[in-house]
Amino acid sequence: MLSPVKIFDGDGKLKEIISIETLEARHWKTYKTNNSLFAIEGSIPNKKIAVKIKNCSVCKSLFETTHTKALYCGNICAGEAVKIKRKNALKKKI
Repeated sequence: MLSPVKIFDGDGKLKEIISIETLEARHWKTYKTNNSLFAIEGSIPNKKIAVKIKNCSVCKSLFETTHTKALYCGNICAGEAVKIKRKNALKKKI
């Protein structure tokens, strides 16, 4: 929820009051036209900015992601990676 904003000059005198309507208009204008990865255009996120093609470290298939640290193509491969790590940890203890 927004509230009116008061702008003062260097001497502490009231210079301008920005209304709630103006603030809402500014917010939605910048939100819809922002070029960041999470900008909304209609209802579809703009993912074309930072899409990367990576190789899954479990199944060795190619997948698209916007995350720089992604290692797996999905939840199934991530679960398999956890199982492999647990087996290796048990082998090291023995």
